[in-house]
Amino acid sequence: MVNLLVLVGALCAQNPNASLEDSLFAADIAVSTDSVKSMPALASAPSAPVAETKGVGISGQMQASSRTRVVRGDLPSDLTKFVGMLGGQEFEIGGRLDLDAPFPDGARAHVTMEFDHRASLDTTTFALREAFLDANIANTIRLRAGKQVLQWSRCQLWTPADLVNVEAPQFQQRLGAREGATGLRAHLPIGAQTNIYGFADLRGVRTYSDIALVGRVEFTLPHTEVGLTARHKDGERVVPAVDFSTGYDRWQVAGEAAWLQAGTLFDIQRMGDAGWIVPVDRRTPQVSISVSRPMDALGRTDRLRLGVEGFWNPEGESENVFLPLSSIQYARPLVMGRDSIRSGPEAALRVYGGAYRPYQLGQWYAMGYAILSDAPLTSSSLKASVLGNISDNSWLGLVEWSWESLHGLGATVSVSAPFGAYPAEFTWTSEWATLRADLGLRF
Repeated sequence: MVNLLVLVGALCAQNPNASLEDSLFAADIAVSTDSVKSMPALASAPSAPVAETKGVGISGQMQASSRTRVVRGDLPSDLTKFVGMLGGQEFEIGGRLDLDAPFPDGARAHVTMEFDHRASLDTTTFALREAFLDANIANTIRLRAGKQVLQWSRCQLWTPADLVNVEAPQFQQRLGAREGATGLRAHLPIGAQTNIYGFADLRGVRTYSDIALVGRVEFTLPHTEVGLTARHKDGERVVPAVDFSTGYDRWQVAGEAAWLQAGTLFDIQRMGDAGWIVPVDRRTPQVSISVSRPMDALGRTDRLRLGVEGFWNPEGESENVFLPLSSIQYARPLVMGRDSIRSGPEAALRVYGGAYRPYQLGQWYAMGYAILSDAPLTSSSLKASVLGNISDNSWLGLVEWSWESLHGLGATVSVSAPFGAYPAEFTWTSEWATLRADLGLRF
């Protein structure tokens, strides 16, 4: 409550996301017969074409957020300089502006800009999340050129078949829009049941041989949608991926699998008491499965939605790599704020040295969630979820209540708490719990 009062005084702004497509639970919310809108973040602009207008369409969001961390009282001294410096109280204000200019011939220009001000650090950042041009060639091929977010995945948290996007979904969405990938996308619809896509990834390109090409075919079978994707770049092996979604009697099932390049994951190599980061020199298969179902609750049809998702990452770690906390020498120093740290636990090198990919450290993961709509108010939802690294037995629980008015005013209050083995992936940052409160407005 204190956080909400502070936020009301700071800014009467935001509802999250005009588009639900980047929300962690967007797929489940969208299929529910009730309109349950989560407010975890300001997500990226919708990819679907908008209706033609005579002028430039302007929309956006503003959001104020407050986080209160309750840190463990038994914080090991070896971790103090790595996680003890995290603030107990954080305030953040963010906003986004979407500009959309349609043209009579079906072309469109779109820009998504964002700012983020961290009051606790007194720093402000600006970012261009999306900037692209749409064109329709002879009503046959649709082109999109520029920085863009693609929706080429079926699962919610683990999306191995997404071979393009630069930012993966998060368990609790950060404040801000999703980062786009720069390139040229072509879309060729064939009838009502088949779509062919191509994407030329232009990130970091200096010569034509640097361009990565991604092709995708989507088609439908009885009660099932299937996507086949492949990525090719000179000097690298082809990366194949497959995804599907199907439904039976109110159950919805989705799955993805990919065989990723060597170097996707990283490890720590040791020689004596020195350590450094090296890429895993083996190709990395990854598989995710998601199952969900709406249920009747409190006298309402489909008011409750339950779901689970699992992830298999065989090249990940099979045990807890955050122990022991004994110190090693870093081949390259870690820069922590103004400090340059040359020794510490191996786990710190993994996390802060660039060898850590969230939710892909261990071999086995699981997530479960429940969403209750209109609880207790109309246009609100209550969500409880849990995420776990089964391999190191660390978990993160989240309870979140969100509300949105018809005019775009919204609020969210959440409490998250790690539990299980300590220190491990989800208990490493040493909080007992984190309280987050958001207040925002969409316009």
